[in-house]
Amino acid sequence: MNAIRLILLMTLVSVLIACNEIIPSSDEETKSDKFSPSIDQSAMSTDEVKGKRYALIIGNANYIGDPYIVPLKNPLNDARDMRQSLQKAGFEVIYRKDAIDRQAMMSAVQAFTQKLHPSSVGLFYYAGHAVQVNGENYLIPTQAQLPTETEVKYETMSAQYVLDKMEKAGNVFNIIILDACRDNPFSKRGKRGLARIGGLAEMHHAKGAIIAFATSPNKTAEDGSGKNGVYTKHLLKVINLPGLTLEEMFKRVRKGVLHETNNEQIPWENSSLIGNFCFMGCQFSKSVEEARRQVEEAMIETKKAKNRAVEAEIGNEKEELHMPPAY
Repeated sequence: MNAIRLILLMTLVSVLIACNEIIPSSDEETKSDKFSPSIDQSAMSTDEVKGKRYALIIGNANYIGDPYIVPLKNPLNDARDMRQSLQKAGFEVIYRKDAIDRQAMMSAVQAFTQKLHPSSVGLFYYAGHAVQVNGENYLIPTQAQLPTETEVKYETMSAQYVLDKMEKAGNVFNIIILDACRDNPFSKRGKRGLARIGGLAEMHHAKGAIIAFATSPNKTAEDGSGKNGVYTKHLLKVINLPGLTLEEMFKRVRKGVLHETNNEQIPWENSSLIGNFCFMGCQFSKSVEEARRQVEEAMIETKKAKNRAVEAEIGNEKEELHMPPAY
């Protein structure tokens, strides 16, 4: 019986280890960034957001419309890798790269939001140039020409337009991720130019949405020296970790970006979420917690069995000492 309990204990411990230790690849970029996630207690509740998942991904990199708006190295890689990660997480993805003008971007948003409905989850991801003018954020197509602030409103797409369209669809959960403002494309224009404030402005939204920025308000983000931008690189590392809630995921991204940029770039979120959302399912957290509970119970039972065996052995020895001699 003790052997059976020991086997059960070893099996449960193996399950717990397999579920609770998730370690990325061993290349140089990830050696120092091993994840052994603890149980997120918020994911243990029953209010997990579920429903059909839809995403729109736009990556703009090959800027040719304005000499002051330089091409970017990583947005197409970022957008493509995000598409793969979101498809793995069960999203139906609309994907656009190098949208040439405002109409192309708005058409993609319309196609995306037409799919949304009250029980769905919507996600918009953008990588590329963006700028804020008068406190509003604009996403820049690759062939936009922006000699002054006047043209921004007519040549680019407002980020608020995307959020408004998502909220108008009435779906219960909206996620917007903006990996933009990798530099200020208009800083060289001087007094004749525009957008002398770098970075993006905060955005306000209704209940049930989160807006994630690659860096804090009015700051620029790094494009990165590798395959992906700094922000998206760390996002890709954690987005498909089982059982990780959305808030905990962004915390890990922030920690990774801060470490890599020597605390220069601070990812930022504005949130009015209600309920829990996990890209790979919050149920995983419950499974791990249940495995832990079973291990603890098995350990307690094994200890009790060991104590009973010791007590029985001591009792037998006492009986032998008091046993009358045989004639």
